[in-house]
Amino acid sequence: MSKRVPSRELLEWLALRRVGEAEVVKSAGVYFDHGRPVPHHMTGVFDQLCWTGLATVAAGDPIWAVRPLSLTDAGQARHEALCEQRQRVTLPETEGCHG
Repeated sequence: MSKRVPSRELLEWLALRRVGEAEVVKSAGVYFDHGRPVPHHMTGVFDQLCWTGLATVAAGDPIWAVRPLSLTDAGQARHEALCEQRQRVTLPETEGCHG
């Protein structure tokens, strides 16, 4: 039985949500969520958010500093668009994007 890989949009939504909740930091090239390294498949997603201007990494020493990520205005807009899209396909009995 094969594992189902989440869609790129789902991974992007998850990453945007974590960054928006101020839970992601970067130190020595590694992303951490709640103090734990993020799964390998999410590293590229966080990199992509930064490369495309949807998130920024706080200034500081790239090796020794623990630098939080934050959403840009474009990142916030993308997160909201993905939430709306997710709500359209979510079953009515679920709580939707923020639940």
